[in-house]
Amino acid sequence: MTQGPYVTKEVKLRSAYYFIMRGMILSGLVALVAVPIAAQTTSDTREPGITLEVAVAKAKSYLREKHIDVSDAYLDSAVLSQNTRGDRGKFWLITWQRKEYMKGGQVFVRVYMNGSVEHALGE
Repeated sequence: MTQGPYVTKEVKLRSAYYFIMRGMILSGLVALVAVPIAAQTTSDTREPGITLEVAVAKAKSYLREKHIDVSDAYLDSAVLSQNTRGDRGKFWLITWQRKEYMKGGQVFVRVYMNGSVEHALGE
C-alpha cells in the first residue's frame, strides 16, 4: 500500500472517511444517551401526580363540603384528561350519573394534579 514517506490519495480519503464515520457514530451514541435523560427531567409525564383513588376521595370530600347530594347517583366514570388550554395541566374528570334519568343529572368534578377541585352540573 504505502511505503516510505509517500501517502497516496486513497489513504488520505480513507483517513477522512474514518474520522467522518467516527464522528457520526459518536454523535449517535450521545443522542441515544442524552434523549432519554432529557425525557426523564421533563415535568410532563404520562403518570398522573394524583392517583385515581386519591382523586375520587378528594371529589367525594369536595361534594360533601359544597353540599352537593349524589346519594341518588352512581360513579359513572373517571378519566385522566389534559386541559386543552394547557394552563392547568392534567386533571381527573370524575362523573356521577343519577340513577333515574333526569335532564342535567350528571355531576362533573375535576381534580387537578395540584390538588384543586372544581365542579359543574350537567345540562
